[in-house]
Order: sequence, then C-alpha cells, then structure tokens
Amino acid sequence: MPGAIVIAGRESREESSTRSNFPLSTKPRRRFLAGVELLGQSVFGRLVQKLEDAAFDHLSIFVESSLAPDFDDAVSDVDGYATTDVWRGAERSLIEAREAGIDCVLLVRAGAYVEFDPSDLIQLHRESGNFITRACDEHGPLDLWAIHPDIVDESRILSATLYGAGEPYYRVPGYVNRLQNLRDLRLLVADGLSSRCGFRPRGFEVRPGVWMAHGADVGRGARVVAPAFVGSDAKVSEQCLITRCSNIERNCKIDYGTVVEDSSVLTGTYMGIGLDLCHSIADGNCLLNLNREVMLQIEDPVVMRQMRNNKPRAEGYRQLPSNFRRGEAVLSVADNS
Repeated sequence: MPGAIVIAGRESREESSTRSNFPLSTKPRRRFLAGVELLGQSVFGRLVQKLEDAAFDHLSIFVESSLAPDFDDAVSDVDGYATTDVWRGAERSLIEAREAGIDCVLLVRAGAYVEFDPSDLIQLHRESGNFITRACDEHGPLDLWAIHPDIVDESRILSATLYGAGEPYYRVPGYVNRLQNLRDLRLLVADGLSSRCGFRPRGFEVRPGVWMAHGADVGRGARVVAPAFVGSDAKVSEQCLITRCSNIERNCKIDYGTVVEDSSVLTGTYMGIGLDLCHSIADGNCLLNLNREVMLQIEDPVVMRQMRNNKPRAEGYRQLPSNFRRGEAVLSVADNS
C-alpha cells in the first residue's frame, strides 16, 4: 500500500549557494524552474501526472504559498495544499499514512526532471529493510526518497533526517536534468524534441519532429523546421521561421518575418516584426541571450511584451545565473501619435 507526497518549495539561500551557476534572487519564485511550462507542460505538472498514473493509494501535494500561482498546468484531481511550510505538511501526511497502515511513501521535492520507475524504487526500498532509500545518479543524490512513515518523530526535523541519510541509494537508470539554471532549461527542451529523453511535447506530431498543440496557428509562408514545438493557441505569422529545437509556448505570438532559432519563447510572449531570436529565452519583455550571458529588458511593447490575454504568471521564468551581466535595452519606434 504505497503512498506518495510531492513538495514544491523554494530553496534557502544557503542551499542555493552550494549549487554551481545557480541564480540567487530576492524574489523566491524566480528560482523555481520546475514551474515553467515547457513543450506544453511544466516539469512539476509532469511529475504529478506520472505519480497519478502510477496509481498510488494516496497522493498529496504541498506547494509553498508564494509559489502557488506558478502551477496552472498541474493535474488537479489530487489533494493539494498551499502552505508556508511544505515540510511540515509532508510530516502530517506521513503521520496519516502511518495511521492508515501504509508501509512505504515516495517523497519527491519538485525541481529536477528525473525519469524513474516508482515501483522499482519502492521494491528496492522494501527489500533493503531500511527506513530511508534515496535516489541518486552519477552526479550525486537527488531529492527523491522512498521512506517508511515511522521516521516521523517529534524530536527530529524531517528535512534534516532525509538529507542526512546515507546509503542505501537507488541508482536512477533513466535520464536526469537537474534544472539548476537556464542552460539546463534549454537543454531539456532540446533533448525532449530530439527524443533523447521522455520529455515529450504535449501536442500532435503534424510531421516528423514538428509538434503542435490544440489551437496552434501557423501562417502562410511560415516555416516550422524539425525539431520544433508550437503550443496551444500560439500564432506564428506569415514568413516566420521556427527552427533548431525551438519551442513557442502557449498563447504566444510571433509576428511577421521573425526568425526563432535554438530558442524558447515562454507562455504569453509577443515577438515583434522582423526580429532574429537566436540562442535565447524570451519571456514577456525579458530577453536572455545564453551565448552572450546578457539579459535585456525590452521597454518597447512593439518589439516584445507580455500578452494581455495570457494568464498572469510568476516571476519564476526570468531568473539568471549569478554570473550573467544585467542591462537594459530601450528600443524605440516612430511615435504613432
């Protein structure tokens, strides 16, 4: 009778400072890349769906209150709670599992994208006879555990107990992307579109390597060259070119003649006429060039902007590695007045 718990909470400054090239921000939601919609669904949403499909007896989700607006694409038919302390919520859920006679609970801290078989991890944990079995890959431990509910103890802090546990480890046999920075985000998209992992687009493969979601609109003379993805209700105007593992997410508009190459355009972003976007991430009026390690804040809405009809999103998609330079570009057009 296994159960599962998913927690989604920002990292502390101390935790994030130990990660290589990981952005530090005064706004907590800027650090949660697992909430970014990619190829039609976020890493968080895919995780919840995976656990739902595994048919656990009980699945609980605890999301830090400040992050709750990020999760507009998660699966809804589960117990979900917004809380200021996700670990405390997990402790309560473990106590309930113990009282219900559940002998094993899978606990996942959302963040990395990990391809694993829940039943395989649970079986190894039960065979080991230990109270905690943590997953790992060749680079070290992951925030994924199989645990016995009896580890809950008023005298011990759950997070400290889990992070302090040593062997046994469960070696994840599948693909892992730790999603620690924006380069990882682009890598995950490219690997998904190139079939190097199971991070598949949420849509229809209209021709080999070209994926489109419901409501996607590609204008006459526009070219979408495989591998590429165009999300739901996104519009690619006439004479545009989308190529080299680029993804245009939900409710975006790419205006006449613009080229998007090896880039991600995140939900609800408008890209103006005749632009050339390459090796970048575009989010609203924020442009991040990964090759040059520069962020530009575009002040002219004719060039780039957040679409008004898009559901408001968290700041979580505008984060930068701490070694990026920050600047501002004000691109002017003729005054129509």
